[in-house]
Formats: sequence, structure tokens, C-alpha cells
Amino acid sequence: MINKSIFLLSFLLMFHLALTAEIVSGNITDAATGEPLIGASVYVKDSQKGAITDIDGNFQLTLDKGTFVIVFQYVGYKPLEKNISVPQKETVNIALEQEYTSLDEVAIVVKKNMESEHNLLAERRASYVAIENIGSKEFAIKGVSNVQDGVKKLSGISIASTGAVVVRGLGDRYNATALNGLPIASPNPDNKLIPLDLFPASAVQNITVRKVYDASAFADYSGAHINISTKDNVANDFFNVSAMIGANINTFRSDFYSMNNFVTLFTTPKVDPVATSLPLIEYDEYVKTKNIFPSSFDVNKSTPLPDFKINIAGGKNFRFSSCSLSLLAAANINNSVEVSLNSFEKTLEATGNVQNDFSYNKFESNLQTAALFNAGLSFRNDDYIGYTLFYVRDAENGYQLRTGVDSEEHDLVGSVNTMHIYSLLNNQLCGKHVFGKWNLNWAGSYGLSASEEPDRRQVMFENIDGNLRLFKLNRQETMRYFGSLDESELVAQISATHNFSEKYNINFGGAYKDKNREYSGIRFYYNINGINPDIENPYSTSDYLNQDNIENGKIVVERKMQPKDTYLAGSELAAGFVNATLNPANFVSIYLGIRYEYCRQ
Repeated sequence: MINKSIFLLSFLLMFHLALTAEIVSGNITDAATGEPLIGASVYVKDSQKGAITDIDGNFQLTLDKGTFVIVFQYVGYKPLEKNISVPQKETVNIALEQEYTSLDEVAIVVKKNMESEHNLLAERRASYVAIENIGSKEFAIKGVSNVQDGVKKLSGISIASTGAVVVRGLGDRYNATALNGLPIASPNPDNKLIPLDLFPASAVQNITVRKVYDASAFADYSGAHINISTKDNVANDFFNVSAMIGANINTFRSDFYSMNNFVTLFTTPKVDPVATSLPLIEYDEYVKTKNIFPSSFDVNKSTPLPDFKINIAGGKNFRFSSCSLSLLAAANINNSVEVSLNSFEKTLEATGNVQNDFSYNKFESNLQTAALFNAGLSFRNDDYIGYTLFYVRDAENGYQLRTGVDSEEHDLVGSVNTMHIYSLLNNQLCGKHVFGKWNLNWAGSYGLSASEEPDRRQVMFENIDGNLRLFKLNRQETMRYFGSLDESELVAQISATHNFSEKYNINFGGAYKDKNREYSGIRFYYNINGINPDIENPYSTSDYLNQDNIENGKIVVERKMQPKDTYLAGSELAAGFVNATLNPANFVSIYLGIRYEYCRQ
């Protein structure tokens, strides 16, 4: 009975307080500029009741009826006390004046946290161009594991099924990507943008998408400029490991076919370099004495590995008397398998006649690895020098067994294996310095990317009266191909900003880019007129497509290295730019920019 009475009294007391409580609302601004003060303290004198202003300088206090002394306080401003009667029908507007103190020397070190939602929101509001951004703190809240998932959270941006970024309807060729403000190439030359899912979220500070031109950036985009900023300072030491495993219902415990490889997707198969450098006469003799290829035409059957993904990341900060060193490393590996059965491909003429009609089974595997390392040295309070290394390797292997009829009504069976290996190694060095009203930023990068198609293999068979025979219509039916496209890019840029006042500044600088590309391809055609084996299984070819038949001359492996299969290309670009920011009034902002680029290629 006593407990029930205490509960009833407590409930009545809380109900009475709720009826008598009133909300006092207000706004705090700078008396000189009228700008809202974010994070100002508002509290009842000699009590624990208080509040903090939001990003617009607004606050709310819940108080009982009566008269209170309210204290308004902000760092660098004179505190203000005001008597307020509750209930207060009008909004309390407070203007705080800056507090000036004469000191011999003042050293203030402020580092804005560009991972925070509030700071990035303030950055968007202060920007003179249309930008979208998202920070690592929001990554954690929304469960983002990589940059691609983070970009999807931004308005006006979508990711196509191929992984390409689409901004306001403009795709890959109209956008540009940068790492820490420096251009970064795609390892796949078919794409301009690097796949964003390669960047682990744990190593990223924020992503900024600029949807308009900016004079300070290279002018090779019309859609959007996507900049990925890595963490330049590890506030708290950390080490994270995550893993994921899964299976596709079409591939789980199913048969998986691929042509024989004596290497894995972690390595790149190579043809014997001696065979590619010898004169053609000497090559013809050399190929009879040695197997110059890293694989055969046999097809192996296996059970595929499940899909899996592993992420590892860690960071540590070392503090010394006059400087601090921040180290960050992240790596991930991603394996996936895909099987397509009973697919078809049909080619029609304009009249509707069928030219080619093939059905096929396709087996694809992909192994993707990426690693990022960042080291940042902060010293003299206003200086920072950072180094970033980023490495990517994306290996794809696909086998296809095709059956059907071509335009000349040959009943064909084709066994084709294709491998692509894309890689990227990018090194960056940058620096930021402050000298009074001057800010100096400099950066440079050197990147190497490679696209290789090592050992593409094809064997064509013809079905004649239910029996398989090697198809010998031309020498291209049984062949190998090795191709590589290598690209190097050197970028350097420097800029300086002079702040005349809070309302006026000018930014100017220059940039240089040197890009070179080299392609080479080599084909090996098998002249198989000297053999005519009975074929029961297109997967097993070692009984006739072997080194013994090459040595005895029944098979002739012809090497084709034509001028059209080799080229060199390059471009050299120099640029200069000037930006100016003017704020003649609180309601007027002017942003001017001009850029000039000269390119030779």
C-alpha cells in the first residue's frame, strides 16, 4: 500500500511539473556580422539547466514559471546575463560582442574535423559552387563499407549496373575522379573513372562531389568532379578486420569450367620473352625445341570457391614534442564467381535473316585486391606533409563453350578462354603551409596503370555428321593472343591563397600533367593442317594440341607481330588559374574564376 502511495505522489508531481514547465526559445548571433554562433552556451545562473545553440544559432530551454537570470556565453565573446520571465511569449534574440584582450603573444591551433556531418554541412553552406559531400562518421551511421556505397547516398548521383557513376544523367566519360585533389586513372582503359568500390571506407575522410566547373581543377569533365580525401590524421588508434562469405544459387556446388592455367589469378601468365624477341627465322626453330606458353588448351572442371570479401584496416598516431606522425593502412580482397548457362547470341541482317545463331555456357571468376597506405607529418602547428600509396589489382578469367551455326552454315563448337588483368599503382606527396595571411598548398603524384590480356586462347571444332573435327577454314580458328596496354601519368600542382579579410581572398596557382601510353600485342596462329584427330571431348585437347606435334612439324605455330599492334601515345598539359571571392555585403557573394590550359599530344 505504501509503494502504491509513493508511485501515485510521484506521478502527480511529474504531471504538475509538466503543466507548469514552459519553453524559452531564442537565437544568438555575432553583434558585428549578424552571423549565427554555433555551439554557444545558454544556462540558468547557479543551476545545472542549460542548452547549446545549433548550426543556425537557435536554442531552447525548458523552465518553470518565474523569473531567471540566463547566462549567454561563447568563446572569444563577452558573456551576457539577462533576466527573463517565464512564460516568455517572444523569441529571445541575443547579440554577443567579441572580447578583445591585449596579450604579448597568442598561439591558437585549430584543426577542423572534416569527417563530421556538421562541419561538412557548414562546408556546403559556405561553398560558392554546388557540392555534395559525405564524411566517415556518416559512413558508420549508414553502414557504408566503401566509397561507391557512400556516393550512392548523395543526391543526384546514381551507380549504373556496370559500376559507372552517373551524375545528372551524365556517365563515365563526362565525370572525373581525384584522390586527395590529384587525378587518379582507372586501371581499365575502357573506363575513365576508377571503380569507387576499391576504396575502403575506413581509410576515407570524406567524399566531395563538385557538380560544376572549378578553375582550380583540370577541365576534363562536364558532369561532376569526385574527390576522395583520405584521413590525414588518426585521432584514435584503431584496428579493424571484417569478413563476408556468400554463395550464388547458380554457382553453389555446381560444375565450374576453365582452361588450364599453370598460374592463379594472383599472378600474370607470360609468354617466353625469348620467343617474342628472336627474328622470325630463329623463332621458327626455337618454338620446336621449347614450350613457350604458360598453359594448354585443356579445360578443367572444378567446384568454385564461394564469394568472399575480407577487409583489414589500422591506424596509429605518434606524438612528439614538436610534431606528430599519423600512419594509416587498409587492404581488402574480394572474390566472386558467376555462371551463365544456356545463354544465346543471335546476329540478324537488316532483312531479318539469321546470320549467326549460337548458344553458350559461360564461367567467370574475379579476384580483386586493393591496398592503401597514408603517412602524415604535422609540425610547426601550421604545416603538414603527407604521402599516400594506393595499389589495385583486378583479375578476371572467363571460359565460354559456344555451339551453333555461322553465316556459312558451319555447325561449330568453340572453346574460348579470356583473361584480363588490370592494375594501378599511384604515389602521392603533398604539403600544406600557413604563413600569416598566406596559405600554400603543393602536391605531386606519379601513377602507373596496366591493362593486360594474357594468353587469350581459342579452339574451334566443326560438327560433321555427328563427329567433331578441328575447324580449319582459316588459321585464326586455333590461336593465342597476348596484349598489354601500359600508362604512366605525372601530375604536379601548386596554389597559394591570400586572405585580405574574412570577406575577400584570392587563390591562384598552376598545374602540369604528363601522360604516356604504350600498347603492344602479339598473336600466335596454329596451322593444324598436318593433324586430323578423332575428337570425342572438346575439353581434352592435349592428345593432339601438344608440344610433340609442334616438334615433329605436324603443327606450325606462326608468330604475328604487326606494326598496327604496337603504338606509343602521349599528352603534355600545362595550366594556370585564378579564383577570387568577394563578399561586399551579407546578402551578396561573388565568386570569380578563370583557367587556361595548353595541351600538346
